[in-house]
Amino acid sequence: MTVLKPTAIAFAVLVFLSWACSRGVTRPSDSALARNFRDNEPRFDRLVADLNGDTDLGMVTDSEVRFAGAFFDSSPSGLSALAQRGFKVARWGYYREQLRALGIQRALRVDVSAVELRVEETSFLSNGIYKGYWYSRSPPSGHRKESLDGYRPAKEDKGPSGGYFVYKPINANWYIYLFVDGH
Repeated sequence: MTVLKPTAIAFAVLVFLSWACSRGVTRPSDSALARNFRDNEPRFDRLVADLNGDTDLGMVTDSEVRFAGAFFDSSPSGLSALAQRGFKVARWGYYREQLRALGIQRALRVDVSAVELRVEETSFLSNGIYKGYWYSRSPPSGHRKESLDGYRPAKEDKGPSGGYFVYKPINANWYIYLFVDGH
């Protein structure tokens, strides 16, 4: 029986990770996101209205909530602490249902006039790139593009935080966006 040395195992892991990163993550196309929005526009509008109505709610995912400036997870102790703060578990259940139905991974209230709905979470394999929907009464900070599919960071698109935020309008106050971490 052959026993692999730790260096051989580490090398194999690095080769696999390099391969995985080079393949990247398949992002949803602009047309797929726009079609999902058109098919569910009333539901998207309702989600934004609900998020803006819950003024202490800053962020919601399937597994965590930021409420009144504190983070809570879905563990029994997290749910108990969240309920003590005044956010009912059933309300979180409602948001989770809406996120799943719309294909949203994370909903963030950016400020009083903007909501970000990420369809991808950042991860090791996403290389700090993610796409989603943006709701705002005015165009988001960033650069407007005709297409976000296949976007490559351009010097003129670099924002003050060092990242690249590009967007494409899809309807009235709704945009599809792409963020590329510049670090």
